[in-house]
Amino acid sequence: MLANRTYVRYNNDMEAAHSSACLYCGIKFDAQLRELKRGNAKFCSRSCAAAFGNKLRKKELVPNLTCHQCGNEFYRKPSLSKSSASYCSERCFREASGRAFSKEKILRLIRGFVDKQGRIPTQVEFSHKRGWLNPSTVVGHFGSWNKAIEEAGFLSNSASIGYVCFAKDGHLCRSYSELLIDDWLTDNGVRHDKEVKYPGSRLVADWKVGNMFIEYLGIDTRRDNVISRNYLETLERKRRICLALGVRLLELRPDDLKSIEIEMFRYT
Repeated sequence: MLANRTYVRYNNDMEAAHSSACLYCGIKFDAQLRELKRGNAKFCSRSCAAAFGNKLRKKELVPNLTCHQCGNEFYRKPSLSKSSASYCSERCFREASGRAFSKEKILRLIRGFVDKQGRIPTQVEFSHKRGWLNPSTVVGHFGSWNKAIEEAGFLSNSASIGYVCFAKDGHLCRSYSELLIDDWLTDNGVRHDKEVKYPGSRLVADWKVGNMFIEYLGIDTRRDNVISRNYLETLERKRRICLALGVRLLELRPDDLKSIEIEMFRYT
């Protein structure tokens, strides 16, 4: 009986309120002795506990680092102070990963290319041969490569796909990529005709070189699912015509422009 009374008294004492002071704000508050002995009753509220924890963690950070992108000062944990101390936020890191090219700088690059090469660059050409320019950076600034070209002051006449432009030999091309291919044929002395009808059909090929037809597929049908059904059906009809006539059909895709000399040399 005595042991039972002792337990009850001990239990009551543990649950009784005892005065304690908050470690963060210093305000006194009541807490159970049980919690005080466990070390849990150190703060008067959750907000004081969170503020105290943040204050401790802040002491562990390396202060006064400067963001290489925006110039703002920020804090970084010692474990990350060497590997990723250059940027204060994910936004600054993304901008820098795109080489931090501003809208104006991209326009200057496009205009400089046209002045030097005498033609308009393709996006494949810029992203492949000039790998420092991330295509997503161009899309982020302008919405698309075509809009960047237009804002740079070139080619305002739109076509169904891409833009209308003229090759060195005067052939009308409906995209920058077509212009690149047509100019390659001209520069290498390959005789070619532009937009020739398939025999016995109203369908038109992009080029004809000798007995070979050439089609440039602006969207890679092997990997892109957004291309229209009509485009695919038309392409399949062209393939059947060439198969029936026993003539060669060369299909060029955007990736082929990286090695256009190799692709053309195989057939010309």
